[in-house]
Amino acid sequence: MQMHDDIVYLDHFASFLKRCHFSKDFAATAADTATIIGQYPLLQHIAIAIGALDASRKGSDRAFGKLGSAQQTAFRAYGRSIQDLHTAISTVGPVFREGVFWSTFFHGLFELMAENSGNSFVNHMVYGTSKMLFMLKPTISLPLATKSLIDAFWILEINRAILYGDIAILPDNPQRLHMPRGKSILLAGLINDTKYHRLFDTIEGVPEELRSIDPTLDALALEGLEIKERLLTWQGECHFEASETSPVDSFTQLSVTVHRALLLYHCNNFTFYSCWMTRLIPRLNRSEVNQHVSEILDLSERLLSDTHIPAVLLLFPLRMAGVHVSGFHGQEKVLGAVCKIRQQGFVVSDTIEVDLKEFWQYRLGQPIEMNEVQL
Repeated sequence: MQMHDDIVYLDHFASFLKRCHFSKDFAATAADTATIIGQYPLLQHIAIAIGALDASRKGSDRAFGKLGSAQQTAFRAYGRSIQDLHTAISTVGPVFREGVFWSTFFHGLFELMAENSGNSFVNHMVYGTSKMLFMLKPTISLPLATKSLIDAFWILEINRAILYGDIAILPDNPQRLHMPRGKSILLAGLINDTKYHRLFDTIEGVPEELRSIDPTLDALALEGLEIKERLLTWQGECHFEASETSPVDSFTQLSVTVHRALLLYHCNNFTFYSCWMTRLIPRLNRSEVNQHVSEILDLSERLLSDTHIPAVLLLFPLRMAGVHVSGFHGQEKVLGAVCKIRQQGFVVSDTIEVDLKEFWQYRLGQPIEMNEVQL
């Protein structure tokens, strides 16, 4: 009976991955995942864990005698997989191992599905997957499936860093570690740059009475304007007009959604402080803000309903839309989209929901409950 259940859960795992198009290459190689799982026994338990957790949320959470429910099976398999991973890591030196790389990534993916704070996901990404990836030597030849997984990792890592206010772990030479070269990813990396990330620390480090004349803040303002200009240049170069013969693909829609969120994020970081005096800084007027929020919500709805883009990649755009949205109706739309992310398997969205409700209550004195949202 257990072998039959394992096969069912592995099928759920394969189906789940086919609905997670982190990149075009990842989507194209999803069918090769079964081969990878068979090639590395280390991945067996974590694949079952993800598949069982997915099954438990699709009405397949039935009891299997002494084995318990699908959800219980998921966490039991996850525990075994963690033990397998620790054993594998402890038995080899600091070298890149393909099976360990896949395993750490899948453990992070499981945590996005199972744990709402995102803390365990961060641990796997920062201390597991990235550490293993940085051991990769340029001379090592990798199969396409693993290269596509590296794509998926970088996309998740950039999203993680910006969403959690952290610094992304980026290589000095992006090509050496197969980092995607898509413009939206590069722009996100630019905004997440270490020097820019310390914007608040830099301002706080200048005595308030000296901020109007401090040259460090002059340089920050100029840098902020340059980054905004690069964001606007990308917007001008991105061809987003669809036609019946040439519809806009889902990855372009995601890039545009992230781009709008980056503009909001970037300008909001500067306008948070009132120390700029007569300096020019990146700003958006209310009309521009409303337009970006509207586009984020419309595109997110489309991506969540009609594509296989992983819903978790929309957490950052929706958080930015939520911070800038005006009116109760806009709040409802944001929370409705966040709720759909959870429905698609990523309970980490609960944290964003709580954050936004607290922010709205603080800013507007208008708490909102999820049961008020009509989907």
